[in-house]
Amino acid sequence: MYNNITNNKTWPIIISVVLIMGIGMGSFKNQTKAAEAFSDVDNSYWASEQIQRLAEQNVISGYSDGTYKPGEKINRGQVAALLTESFDLQIDKNPKSTTFDDLNENSYFTPYAEAVKDAGYMTGRNNNTAFAAGMNLSREQMASILVRAFEFERIDENESIVKDINKAHESHQNSIETLAQIGVTKTNNGDFRPKETVTRAQFAVFLERALTMRHTMEAGIMYVTAVDKTTVDVSFTKEMEEVHAEDFAFEPELDVKRAEIINPEETFERHAGADMVIRLTTSEQSVGEPYWFYYQGKRTDNIIVGAEE
Repeated sequence: MYNNITNNKTWPIIISVVLIMGIGMGSFKNQTKAAEAFSDVDNSYWASEQIQRLAEQNVISGYSDGTYKPGEKINRGQVAALLTESFDLQIDKNPKSTTFDDLNENSYFTPYAEAVKDAGYMTGRNNNTAFAAGMNLSREQMASILVRAFEFERIDENESIVKDINKAHESHQNSIETLAQIGVTKTNNGDFRPKETVTRAQFAVFLERALTMRHTMEAGIMYVTAVDKTTVDVSFTKEMEEVHAEDFAFEPELDVKRAEIINPEETFERHAGADMVIRLTTSEQSVGEPYWFYYQGKRTDNIIVGAEE
């Protein structure tokens, strides 16, 4: 019997599992489609998976020549537009005025700047009088924006896992540690490089991870455990009146044949604190194969590994 855990409440475990398995966040799905979407992002590009997924969700779009320009530095205006799309914020497409001195009613980024300001995701500069849409974004600034927008919380206030945290401005240090602890950012050597400018590819990766984790948290998913080669248990922090097999999926594909509610005591101890546990009957898993877990059509941050028996 094999069991594998991924849980939004145990991020250090997740990070270890992902690194040991040699896979990044998002390495299975639609690799070939990435090359079709943008002429300068082929299926071997390190961020092609995340870029393609965001394009399919209409969160990002390329340039008129069919390119994405992944290595290009991203600016505050572009980030405002991406956050507006990600959170489906309401915008005034024909604004009559703006609260920022460096924008006007005809500026392309005005609707997005106003939307993210009203949502509290981004603030202006110079006492909130200028938005600076063309200003490049640093990694430390990006960290604070993502933590603010997604309302991520630090797991351990006393633990620091970012080696170069002292190179960041004090106002951004907590946000950087938060992203590191929950797994939105991770590097092999533990450095965050806070002062470096973010590229369009890097922001796509950060944003896709954040969206995935938000979906996992909002769905209330705790653990996903491979019980045996045709059984997977999923625990939730909330109860549902009914469950449907079609709400669950895996990539690479496993046929989910049945979904039923079981008593938490009927599965592993780690599910004991759950409000609900759902047992899935699947087609046979391949031994050692990693599978991303999807819920209600969206990928979660959970992975199982094909059981041995």
